[in-house]
Amino acid sequence: MSRSPIDNHDKQKIIWKDLSRFIMVCSGRRFGKSIYAAEWLLQGLDKRKSLNIYVAPTRQQGKAIIWQYLKNRMYQLRWFHEVNESELKIIRSNGAILQIMSAEKEDRFRGLRIDRIALDEFSDYRSRTIWPQAIRPCLSDSNGMARFLLTPKGFNMAYEMFQEAKTSKDWAVYNYKTIDSPFFQTPEGLTEIESAKANLSDRDFRQEYEGEFLSYSGRIYYAFDRTKHNTDYVINPQHSILVGQDFNRSPMASAIFQSIAGKLIQADEVYLKSADTKQTCEEIKKRYPNSIVTFRPDATGNRKTSNSALSDFDIIKSFGFRIDSTPANPRIIDRWASVNTAFEKGNVLINVAKCPISVKDREILCYKEGSCEADLRDPFLGHMSDAGDYCIFRQFPIIKQNKISVSNYL
Repeated sequence: MSRSPIDNHDKQKIIWKDLSRFIMVCSGRRFGKSIYAAEWLLQGLDKRKSLNIYVAPTRQQGKAIIWQYLKNRMYQLRWFHEVNESELKIIRSNGAILQIMSAEKEDRFRGLRIDRIALDEFSDYRSRTIWPQAIRPCLSDSNGMARFLLTPKGFNMAYEMFQEAKTSKDWAVYNYKTIDSPFFQTPEGLTEIESAKANLSDRDFRQEYEGEFLSYSGRIYYAFDRTKHNTDYVINPQHSILVGQDFNRSPMASAIFQSIAGKLIQADEVYLKSADTKQTCEEIKKRYPNSIVTFRPDATGNRKTSNSALSDFDIIKSFGFRIDSTPANPRIIDRWASVNTAFEKGNVLINVAKCPISVKDREILCYKEGSCEADLRDPFLGHMSDAGDYCIFRQFPIIKQNKISVSNYL
């Protein structure tokens, strides 16, 4: 290939030399992510009859961001090719294809055999299944490669993948600031950076120009930090186990803790879809058959449902488990305050690797705009954090609790 902008961009060259199968590049605006993606896909056209795809959040964005650049580069490279404007497709004389596609209709990817794919502005993708269910299988037959290019937008799907990629086989992760681009290391570029810093809020500048993942405003568990509160502690079956329990058939959520040296450590979680209390108890009994287990559950579990002779508490007791509860749940706002205080004081730790759903709740759950209620538009969000909260609140209350004796539920 002829000389490209990457030749003058030291950070892009570092990424270019990395041959990892999957790479995530998280950076500030105008770092040069899209140009890197274009050059990487153009390189893929050297392979005869290969399929190379650039994906943008929408078709219009893809055409505006990169289509003209790709056509110009094909003429610069003097490669014989055809251009299909209606399909945003370039076909090289060796049969290799480079096409722009949209993330809006993920079914269009199914059945394709893809060699290279670049997913640009990945933080703006709406579908959580586009990568694992629609695109990832398309790379299996060809042993294809993928590049994810993004600027952070809170703790969303892109953030989750970014964190997982750090420790996953075949993945590499890069995080750069806008100023890491040589195009901003000029007097004009530095002036632009300073202007942006002066006119944006600190949060927006750090996200948009420094490539930092920052929480949405109104985050409920604002005191939780996955780095600060992480631990590699695993359950010791010789010590008693505490279970924070949320009663909800889909999902049933259980947060598994042990109290060690004055700290409450969540080292496991049980998350069952379309399950009941009996199935949850069976799973906990299976995992910890010889441990003394005490539930700290949602207090409403003491009630019997209209179609059952047993309450959730009765079912828990039938397995030989103990119950440590109060007659009624604390006010939600008091519970959240108690949990945040416990995190602030370092009294609660979480094994991030073992408890991904709990961590997701702590990082993503926000207030509804203009209210003091949790935004629960995602039906699977909030249950695991509720479960953990019941246990944490019992251990570190900020208000006096009316305790029900454990012995009453043996």
